[in-house]
Amino acid sequence: MPSLLLRCYHIFGKRNRVNLWGEKMNSRQIKFLKLLKEQSEYKPASFFAKWLSVSTKTIYSDINALYSFLQENGLDLDSSPRNGIKLLDAKNNLNKLIDEISDENKRDEYSPVNRRFSIIRKILLENKNTTLENLSNDFLVSKTSLYQDLGLINEVFERQNTKLKVTNIGIVSIGTEIDLQKSIKDYVFEDDKDDSLLDLKSKLELLFDRQYIDYVFHLLLEDYNELTNDVSIYYLKSIIVILLIQIVRLKYGYHVKTEETFLFNNIRYMETYVVANSIVEMLQQNLNLYFKNADIEYLCRQLFAHRITNSLKTGQNEYADLVNEIIEVMSKIEKIDLRQDKHLYKSLIYHVPAMILRLKKGIKIKNPLLENIKEQYTELFTIVWYALSLIESRYNVILNDEEVSLILVHFQIALVNISKANNILVVCPYGISSSQLILSKVRKLLPAKDNIELSRIEKLYLADLSHVDLIITSVDLDNINVPYVRVSPVVTNEDYINIMDAYKKHILFKEEVLRELKNFSAPYLSQFINPTLIQIKKNYKNKKECLENLIQENMLMKNLEIQSLIGREQELRVWIVELLCHMPIHQQLLHLVYLY
Repeated sequence: MPSLLLRCYHIFGKRNRVNLWGEKMNSRQIKFLKLLKEQSEYKPASFFAKWLSVSTKTIYSDINALYSFLQENGLDLDSSPRNGIKLLDAKNNLNKLIDEISDENKRDEYSPVNRRFSIIRKILLENKNTTLENLSNDFLVSKTSLYQDLGLINEVFERQNTKLKVTNIGIVSIGTEIDLQKSIKDYVFEDDKDDSLLDLKSKLELLFDRQYIDYVFHLLLEDYNELTNDVSIYYLKSIIVILLIQIVRLKYGYHVKTEETFLFNNIRYMETYVVANSIVEMLQQNLNLYFKNADIEYLCRQLFAHRITNSLKTGQNEYADLVNEIIEVMSKIEKIDLRQDKHLYKSLIYHVPAMILRLKKGIKIKNPLLENIKEQYTELFTIVWYALSLIESRYNVILNDEEVSLILVHFQIALVNISKANNILVVCPYGISSSQLILSKVRKLLPAKDNIELSRIEKLYLADLSHVDLIITSVDLDNINVPYVRVSPVVTNEDYINIMDAYKKHILFKEEVLRELKNFSAPYLSQFINPTLIQIKKNYKNKKECLENLIQENMLMKNLEIQSLIGREQELRVWIVELLCHMPIHQQLLHLVYLY
């Protein structure tokens, strides 16, 4: 009965106070006042604007509206462009005033909406063995109503192949850990109407302890403000919820499993590994949590997906010259100009100072992909270490494999973006030695820019293959939607030909490449050569047959004789070679132009 009385008080007692204060302040201004109360230091207008999802102009307008009201109640609001904004509690009346102010959208903890949040909290976030009877007593509702609640929850959960199921022992969750965490997040945002950060914080109090909410908000909005400041409000709210869910699930010992994927997919999100590792260290120290490698990798992917990557806003940085020198060295060795890559510079200017600090203090960071990176990018690993030797000599530190591999990630991403690397898998069930033999031969045959990686058959059928361009396999593959070529375990000369044919068909001549070829232009060289003279996908017995066919198709000038053209063959060859050398590598069709 006390619960029922409390509910009645909440509905009828406080609601009248809302109306009273609502005459003087609107809902947003009440939220603004509550937010001001929580700040112990001066904050810029942009801080409040971000929390309330309004412009700074609106914030200043609300300040003007609040001045007289606050003064009537013994309070003052200090606002200046230099210092920021702060609420001054001159007569210690603030707490009393705030207690009497209730948001007109204040949620009733016994409402069906809030009851469903409480069900999710008890089962998935508090790890309680809860039955329908327990919930019926807690919320003073029938089991029928609770079945309806579970049905509505499962409508959202089933999108991720998860559900809450009523059993003899209680209500249990069904689904993988990753899918369950995604389901909880989906439910939080199911009725999201572009709410502000403050509205989100209020909603999250239905699911999480206030200490966790405050910590995550402070972590992302203050400690890592440099990384999250330019992130959209949608992404920011999303990563806040994701991190809160992961924290609470880890608290009860639930860890995600390592996802089956490939190095060329992992390498990109590893750009956020330093950020993720830093966040994890803080969470482990302050919240007494334990993260497995799979948990850190999951957080990496989430940070990358939400565009929270290494970037430092700075005009002048003491490490700028060093970073530019490293990029210059890498550009010379790789014969690719990386100096104009702004993303590469920003990533390194953020990463390098922290790396030097770690090396000076003897702090070790672990890269879970180290061995894979060293195997896949052996040559690049050596080159990056050489380029980083500048750091060893200037700062009297000693590099290690982990730090070099993380810097390599930034350069590999930059190189891939320039060269448009292809992703190729080598699949062999006959053991490591056979697989390595095929891999070594394939690497010698195909362009060095391509990502070529070994894969187990079982991994092949579990992983996402959407980014795979070609599979080279020693066994037949069933139900695979990616082009593949069959080779023998020893890779014969005939296999080499088949690999090149497959590479030509599925990579060189895939639709997007051909589309790019059609749009290729070379204004200077076009004075000397007609692109229509270059033929692809055609076979001729000899050069004379090719030229005769060109004439028949009216692709040569009418008065041009075969013999005269043959006499200029060397000049024509030079023009074509020069033209092709200016194309990206996937467009270099030298083996298809009949010059010999």
